[in-house]
Amino acid sequence: MAAGLMWWVTPATAAGNLAARPVDIKLTVDRDLKPSDTIYQLETGKYVRWTIRNDAPGEEIRLMAPDLWRYSYLNYIKIGENEVFPLGLYAVEIDEDNEVLIFFVPIQPGDYDWWIKGQESRGLKGKFVVR
Repeated sequence: MAAGLMWWVTPATAAGNLAARPVDIKLTVDRDLKPSDTIYQLETGKYVRWTIRNDAPGEEIRLMAPDLWRYSYLNYIKIGENEVFPLGLYAVEIDEDNEVLIFFVPIQPGDYDWWIKGQESRGLKGKFVVR
């Protein structure tokens, strides 16, 4: 009987070490509404700090990456001096001249799209490739 239940105690496949130094990735939306990067290569189980900066004057951006968040462990989000510990995430809105830091661990391989809502046709979109 005990051998039949052993599958319940096997280790998780994506064992992100939240005490480890995170992999830093950055996205800056510049004054001309151009992204600094579009493709991000990540590994499952690696702790990530994604810094998203909005340098577009007079623009409020809404970053969407729902599938990435669905298949990641979200540790926390830092907005200014405030930290938020969400159970889930769909979008992050960033005012002009502000930045948000999202700390997460991708837990499932795949290709996940990100985009700035309403600005996709201007090239404000990209992809996470998680292996």
